[in-house]
Amino acid sequence: MSRVKKGIILLLVFTVLLAAVSCGSPGSGGQKAQKEQTETETDTGTRMFTDSVGREVELPETIESVAPSGMVAQVMLYTLCPDMLCGLSQRFTDYAFDFVDEKYLSLPLFGQLYGSGATLNLEALMEAQPDVIIDIGEKKENMAEDLDGLQEQIGIPVIFVEATLPTMAEAYRTLGELGCEPERAQTLAQYCEDTLAYADEKAAQIPEEERKTVYFAMGDDGLTTTTEESIHADVVERIGAVNAAQKDALPARVGTVSFEQILVWQPDFILAETPWLYEGITQDSLWQDVTAVQEGRIFVIPYKPYSYMNSPPSVNRMIGVWWLGELLYPEVYNVDIEEKIAEFYELFYHVVPDEAQIQDILSQS
Repeated sequence: MSRVKKGIILLLVFTVLLAAVSCGSPGSGGQKAQKEQTETETDTGTRMFTDSVGREVELPETIESVAPSGMVAQVMLYTLCPDMLCGLSQRFTDYAFDFVDEKYLSLPLFGQLYGSGATLNLEALMEAQPDVIIDIGEKKENMAEDLDGLQEQIGIPVIFVEATLPTMAEAYRTLGELGCEPERAQTLAQYCEDTLAYADEKAAQIPEEERKTVYFAMGDDGLTTTTEESIHADVVERIGAVNAAQKDALPARVGTVSFEQILVWQPDFILAETPWLYEGITQDSLWQDVTAVQEGRIFVIPYKPYSYMNSPPSVNRMIGVWWLGELLYPEVYNVDIEEKIAEFYELFYHVVPDEAQIQDILSQS
């Protein structure tokens, strides 16, 4: 081999070696750049979310599975993104079956974080492994500490989204921003805004002296009630009526009053929480001294699949605005309540009720 060829070969070998070194051996700048790129890609897999009590929670960039921590959350998530639900806080009642697809009836049961006798099944939650657990509703005392504790205990992100009657639209938009059906979230939010705007417009047309008083009968005997400005009865005030139980009537938002007090109030209308309570009141001779009972101005609050007034105090109350407004002020509201029910059920409950179902919903039984 000539000296020239040998020189060319040596030059080529040297060039290859130099290139290999410059690309980086272990610990070199080239490998470091590759590592930094990998870390950046990993970082984009999560994002920070500030919930309604100011907690910063790290969430997956893409959310595909959600778990409700209570019934308010269950109803809202079911109306918005039912196929993202990996479980339920509470089983659907028998009378809700006509309005619920069978595939949701057998979802795992998680229980609830707040409420009377609340128990949350942590085992079931950890087994389901949702991307996030969502609590929705009113703010509660020590809520931030409660949610932090739950999150630390089970290793799953937990967030709170405030949702009262006035903030329902905002809550839907927040859920949409999280990735829970954003376009649908906007549609449901707009419905809530339009409903409340209509109620406010109509309420403004009702003179103070013409506003109806309403007694909300609850419990076994109808003597349990809820006061004005309570989340359990705020539909009453929103449609331009007056809660017979003013704020100072009870030491808390829900409590018991005497029958003598109801006789003093003599409400224009009585709303019975259940059909059996309605039956009990209308058949009890004692209640016949109440003018509203004498004159047939006592009504069962529609409850299929959820109460139109409360229980839970979630988006189900939006159709309650239309129902109660038309019931108390038909000349002001001027709406076809059957059409409104069909519209609401199709939009929120994913089902179109037929005429017989609508009549059943509006019946007193």
